[in-house]
Amino acid sequence: MYDPVSEGESFAKDLWFASFYLSGINVSDLLKLKVKDYNQGMISFIRTKTQGSRRSDLSPIILPVNEIILKFFNRYGNPEGAPNDFILSFLSPEMNGKQIHDKVHGVNKRARKHMNRIALKLDLPENLSMQWARHTYAKQAINLGQTMEFVGNSLGHSDIKTTQAYFSGFESKQRIKLQESLVKI
Repeated sequence: MYDPVSEGESFAKDLWFASFYLSGINVSDLLKLKVKDYNQGMISFIRTKTQGSRRSDLSPIILPVNEIILKFFNRYGNPEGAPNDFILSFLSPEMNGKQIHDKVHGVNKRARKHMNRIALKLDLPENLSMQWARHTYAKQAINLGQTMEFVGNSLGHSDIKTTQAYFSGFESKQRIKLQESLVKI
């Protein structure tokens, strides 16, 4: 387990794991969560990416909040605030759309900078974006036996083809592993 050497690294690591444990939630959606979205140990939200779409079948993503996420919420915000308050303290209800966009972009940029420093220290690929948390969640869920449909639903995908795109090349590796296992029988 990597021990961060700065507040920036600590924040980036916390943000990455918060995204991972919340089914790969993107930074924008995470920062825009409001206290009213958190109820009885669950969060419920509609992805920012799809809120403006013309789809009529938008349904909220509902995710459990574990102890790690609750600690994250308490460290970087206040999950017990007023219903329209943001859970995390990066945004405020008084901000306009451009201010929110700029702040989300800044938080993402800061996290990416520190994640890349961590990546170098751990000999991981550079450009370790927050998107890696989303893809890592998806691949871990499949490895643990979840269905493609379950994973797609938890990622907020309306089309299973979007989820399947996360696994291009993955199936070939599984076939090779299966073939190697069968040869040993």
